[in-house]
Amino acid sequence: AVLGNHDAIARSAALLLALLCLYRQWGWYTHGIWKKPLLWSLYLSLAFLHLGFLLHSVTPLLGVSPSLAVHALAYGGVGTITLSMMSRVTLGHTGRNVQQPPAALGPLLLLLLLGALVRVLLPLLLPAHYLAWIITSQVLWIAAFSIFCLQYAPYLLRPRIDGEFG
Repeated sequence: AVLGNHDAIARSAALLLALLCLYRQWGWYTHGIWKKPLLWSLYLSLAFLHLGFLLHSVTPLLGVSPSLAVHALAYGGVGTITLSMMSRVTLGHTGRNVQQPPAALGPLLLLLLLGALVRVLLPLLLPAHYLAWIITSQVLWIAAFSIFCLQYAPYLLRPRIDGEFG
């Protein structure tokens, strides 16, 4: 949309961006990320951003809705990055150890990433059930953010546990 009627240029740029960023992200990989939800969630959310650019570049070839690329970027990328960072920032700014997040963090981030997969990939594989995929992804989004609110609201509503100002 930024380039107006120059869809071929925009799609080529999106493909180049996706490939360059995936290559760069591959270099960041270490097996240790899977032990820490605050790391693997950011790593996978970046992968969804790259997937969004890749989908944007191949949408005409696949004959699918451009909204799948948008949802890869927004739901899988931005949504997951946002929830991950809110989790990390809440821990740090309330005096808690960011190296030891609550046990609920991994499952709630998995719910969100599962919702992104359902919203983006299942319509590609089984388009006949499109409405079911949308509803399922909405339920998973709501569940993930609801669990976050239940887990993190007490941290935000009480004084810092370390007694510091803030």
